[in-house]
Amino acid sequence: MDYSISITEKSINLNLSGSPSSQKLLVALDEVSSELKKMTIPVLFINGEQLDKPFILQDRFYIFTCLKELNIDKSTKIIIQSKDDIANRDLLEMMAKNRGWLLKHFNSRNLVDRFIDKIHNPSIYIK
Repeated sequence: MDYSISITEKSINLNLSGSPSSQKLLVALDEVSSELKKMTIPVLFINGEQLDKPFILQDRFYIFTCLKELNIDKSTKIIIQSKDDIANRDLLEMMAKNRGWLLKHFNSRNLVDRFIDKIHNPSIYIK
């Protein structure tokens, strides 16, 4: 698995490609953990659209158990974009929530961008 990291004003973006590897993802998450601490509103966007296939369930659970060890604070909003079906997206969100994390999982970049914007500007989304 290959990854690239980019930092914007609103989020830290982690782009993944190739064959999924939980170990390489943990290395990437370790790299971004210190940058997340510097953000007023820590937002981590993980784009898995270019992965050959989704992470298996065991890897997803393992990754969430390691986040605290990587010093990623639970105040970090985690947004994922991937080709997963709705059942897998819902399962991942539930697993994260049960461990105390705020995670949203989308299959559209437009929805990701709107959600990140909503995190930083909640008042413009109040009806």
